[in-house]
Amino acid sequence: MDRNHDPFGMLMIFNENPGGRVQYRGNPGTGIQTLCNLSLTICSRGVGGVLDWTCGVRAVGVDRLRPGDHACLHFDDDDARWEVLAVFARTGFALGEKVMFFVDRGTSEDEVVERISSHDRSARAARSSGQLAVYSTPSWYTPDARFDASRTISQTLEKIETACREGYPGVRATGDMGWALRPGMQLSELVEYEEAAHRELFADGRFTGICQYDQQRFSSQLTGTMSAIHALTVIERIGDLHVSFTDSGLRLAGDSDLWSRGKLTAALKRVREQSGGRMLLDLSGLSFMDGHSAGAIIHMAARMSAGELLEVRCGQHHASILRLLGAETVDGLVLAEEGW
Repeated sequence: MDRNHDPFGMLMIFNENPGGRVQYRGNPGTGIQTLCNLSLTICSRGVGGVLDWTCGVRAVGVDRLRPGDHACLHFDDDDARWEVLAVFARTGFALGEKVMFFVDRGTSEDEVVERISSHDRSARAARSSGQLAVYSTPSWYTPDARFDASRTISQTLEKIETACREGYPGVRATGDMGWALRPGMQLSELVEYEEAAHRELFADGRFTGICQYDQQRFSSQLTGTMSAIHALTVIERIGDLHVSFTDSGLRLAGDSDLWSRGKLTAALKRVREQSGGRMLLDLSGLSFMDGHSAGAIIHMAARMSAGELLEVRCGQHHASILRLLGAETVDGLVLAEEGW
């Protein structure tokens, strides 16, 4: 395909409009110009004018997804992708949810089961009981060689209703979006489908989904657009630490441990140097935090000058670790404990 005429590789131009709306359009002559209703602010900070998606998009570990979340996963390593999807599926099995996989034509049901089984037999048991269902993306999205967004959303709603009638508390699904690269598919169709699915499938909390975008096949502009629509991006690798700098401080997601120690130390140093004396450290997205990470946070707070304030927002477990290490004895360190 000629990339100069490929709507999935076009230059995307974003203009923030009043009310949190973001307008995007393609290269002149494509005829694509759509207005998306996005409940986030896109920042233009970054090197060379590159959009910094961390300003409005929230990265989360796959284990931190909640019922009703609509997330995307950008991947460039197939093994790492399946490790993430295995956690996603096994969490659903443990919660008693119906789990659905939408895979490309080259991936069999047996391969899905093998990939997500790991060291347990939950996937095999789930397939036998009907808790796990695997569908081919061509037969699901384009059964007559034509994509119809309304039809796809309707049949997904039917699956949700059927699962709930069968006694499942909810449904979680994940799909490889490579089907959207089929000839004749327009970027506007994909964007409109993702937006409509977000409105119609996820509103009542019965459905949790991950849309998978292969970064070796989709352009960075397209994956950036998808990040904006979903607002939640799943961290690409199990065990990674994701760091994002915010206007008020720093947000951490994923795992903070021995392997990510250098990244954490550098981030804490930077936020301290750039803060105006008041910092918010958001740990609510952390899946795991070891004692050294907690100690590094307390050490930074202990070195603050009089009048400086560090607010740490975290769940009960991480708050208890910080307290055990003496967080409440440090002036200027405030724990804002959340429910989880």
